[in-house]
Amino acid sequence: MTDTLKASLAASTATMTLFFILLFAYTSLAGPLPLFINSVTTMKQHMFEVSGEGSSVAIPARAVFTAGITTEGTSVKDAQSRANAASARIIDSIKQLGIDSKYIRTISYNIYPNINNSNQINGYRVQQLLEITVIPLEKASEAIDAATTVGANTISALTFSLDDETRQKAETEARQKAVDAAKQKAQSLAEAAGIRLGRIIDISESYTGSPIPYLKAQAEGIRSGDNETVLPVGENEIRISVILSYETQ
Repeated sequence: MTDTLKASLAASTATMTLFFILLFAYTSLAGPLPLFINSVTTMKQHMFEVSGEGSSVAIPARAVFTAGITTEGTSVKDAQSRANAASARIIDSIKQLGIDSKYIRTISYNIYPNINNSNQINGYRVQQLLEITVIPLEKASEAIDAATTVGANTISALTFSLDDETRQKAETEARQKAVDAAKQKAQSLAEAAGIRLGRIIDISESYTGSPIPYLKAQAEGIRSGDNETVLPVGENEIRISVILSYETQ
């Protein structure tokens, strides 16, 4: 290596060393050097939410009730035999009305000992619940009377419901009313607040259904005869609530 090249390398090394010494001294006194990035990303999103509710009513198409059987016997077998006989009579009487056996099912069956004052078992008790779905609805009162005539001790949990097609139509109508109400409210609020609405970006829905009794004479309900059970049926109301989420401009 020539003397000239050696001198050039020594000068370069001295210059670099001096640069880092000065840089260290500056950052120690003034802090780290600022870092600049020539790329900026921003996100801006405003959302406007409003709710609306719609409802629709329809006439029920089916009835559901439970028929309770309670029997007692000196033994479990005796109590069960009595309960089985009562259940068979009820099922047969319901089927004679033209109601398919697939609409009759046991939803509860219990056996209990009867305890006397001396804390001794002196017999047994069977309690059975049959759930009966009545289609068509016009046979509901006849079904109740038939069940109680042949051995049902209790009738409970009577409800009236819509068939699937009618329910779907009622839900569609209620849903459309709810969306229309929400849109009208959104437009009114936006104009009052000076907000410009963009597109709908989200929607949520909640659903309720409940029976509403007719406020009419009881004679207009379902009856199986002049002295038989009368069942005011009323209407079923479907209520749907929606929340619309808008972008704002």
